Amino acid sequence: MATKEEIIGLANSIIDATNALSVQPTSPAATLTWPTPTDCLAGTPPAAPWPYDLASDPDAHSVDLTYYDRMHAAARDGSVLFIGHSQIQQMDTASASPFGVAMGYGGETFRRLMVKRLNRLGSGNLIHRAGAVVLLSGVCDIGSTTYYGAPSTHQAADTVANLMYRQLAGWATGKWVIVKCLPIDEFSASAPGYNAEIDRMNAGIVAAMAATTANVRFVDIKSQVIDSDGNLRDDCHIGDGVHLSKLSQAILTAGISAALQSLGVQ
Repeated sequence: MATKEEIIGLANSIIDATNALSVQPTSPAATLTWPTPTDCLAGTPPAAPWPYDLASDPDAHSVDLTYYDRMHAAARDGSVLFIGHSQIQQMDTASASPFGVAMGYGGETFRRLMVKRLNRLGSGNLIHRAGAVVLLSGVCDIGSTTYYGAPSTHQAADTVANLMYRQLAGWATGKWVIVKCLPIDEFSASAPGYNAEIDRMNAGIVAAMAATTANVRFVDIKSQVIDSDGNLRDDCHIGDGVHLSKLSQAILTAGISAALQSLGVQ
């Protein structure tokens, strides 16, 4: 085992060698300009948007919530806040923005994210001091009926697109990147007809957000990740037909990065 003096000597040798370099290494953070913080969500979402009552909803993510509460409370002003489901949970947000801070809940619906999660962001107040917000809705907004009965796919898509995003349009301020709901491989996911519903929902999302005063960019990578039948390509998912592979994650984060840059955010 090296002695204390030997370790100190080695450290000094490294310092001397570094100082002798003609070009000094710099921290990546030193070359970046942090986004200007702003309030990206004016007001407070209502406790229970029509038509669903949240009183009986179980809260199965208490550990995640505590983690996000603490992380967001410590996050720097101007951070780029990523909100969504499992696609955000698994995302390498640093590939999209060096300022990214994630809040991803696998299997959640946008309805619950808006009501229970966006309100909860007040714990760290990050959404009110973020440089921008990236929001990605998932197929669970059409298919997940765990928390509110069993609406048809049309009812679910209409609810997400026409109600949830219309309400968001009224609250949103600052800079937002809205990622359109991603296509799936209907065969692998055993979900026939879902891509047509996803297209309907995305059209509704764009129409709803047209009314917002926020500065919004949309990201749509569908054409880059589907096969000739309109399904998510085999090389673009991890085998379940839904969650993105490393390849398609890179396509998505590149799209988000370009959208953020168009908003003046790195």
